[in-house]
Order: sequence, then structure tokens, then C-alpha cells
Amino acid sequence: RKMTIAQAYNKALRKVTQPYFCILDDDDVLDPSALEMLMAKMREMKKKDPKVFRIASFQVLINETGVPLAFTSMACQGLMKHQVVRNLGGYPNVPNGPDGRPTAIPTDALMMKRALNKGWHSVIIPEGLYWYRIHPAQSIYNLYRKQLENMKVPVNNELPFLDWGTKVASK
Repeated sequence: RKMTIAQAYNKALRKVTQPYFCILDDDDVLDPSALEMLMAKMREMKKKDPKVFRIASFQVLINETGVPLAFTSMACQGLMKHQVVRNLGGYPNVPNGPDGRPTAIPTDALMMKRALNKGWHSVIIPEGLYWYRIHPAQSIYNLYRKQLENMKVPVNNELPFLDWGTKVASK
């Protein structure tokens, strides 16, 4: 049966039995140390601020073949408190635009907005632990493509940085 991304995420969420979970799409990649680093930060933040429900990292954009294109401050989904996301109603379906197709607003961004509106917080680790594959089949592809076209060529093999205005917590 064909499902929307929100339906697939919510199906996975219903199967979670641990206090924390992390969703990784089938075409994306986590740094081998990512879960360990995210969990260590979650344990640290649990003591400092019980309203932190998500620990995430910056992401590295990769193309269809896995070649890194840019380092971006747009945070990945990260490690989240299972019960908080369930209590928020899980992941909402993405609304359709005027053309009847889903908009480029990712379901995870809509869920994060719900959490923030309810007083929950995210902490962002400023490292590229999540490698996000961009390709033409994605609804958000054109947004990334336009940003990448406007960037300068990498200097000294360093990836260009796309600053989406994500704030890194200094807690």
C-alpha cells in the first residue's frame, strides 16, 4: 500500500518501544558516531532542561550519488523523545498547494512547529552528522537547487555553507 511520508513516519512511531527514536529516510546517511553523540547530548540536556524533546545536528547535502554538495544549518530530524511526538499527534500530513500537489513544507518541519508552539525545545549540534540526499523527486528539491545554484565554488575543498538561520543552543 502506498503511504505518504507522514503515514510512514507515524506507522514507525507506533512501533517505537524506547524513550527516544530517530527517523532516517532510506536514501539518507548518518555519520557512524551520530547516535552516540545525539544520545550523549540528550542525557546532558535532560538534566539541564526537561523541555528539550529533540537533539539534532546540521546536515550535509549530498547529490544522488552521495557526493557532498554543501554543509547547511538546516537541522535534521535528530533524536527525539518518543512520548512527546506521540502526544503531539505524530507527524501531520503535508498540505496540498493550489496545484493539488503537496507543498514543499516537510512533515517533520510541521511536527517541529507543533512542538515549539507547545513549549518544547530543540538543541542543535553544529556538526554535519546527517547526510541528506537531494534529488529531483523531492518536493523540496527546487528550494535546494536554487540555493545551490547561487553558491560560490568550494574553496580548498571546503563545502559551501547554506545558512538557514538555525539557532544553535548554547546551553
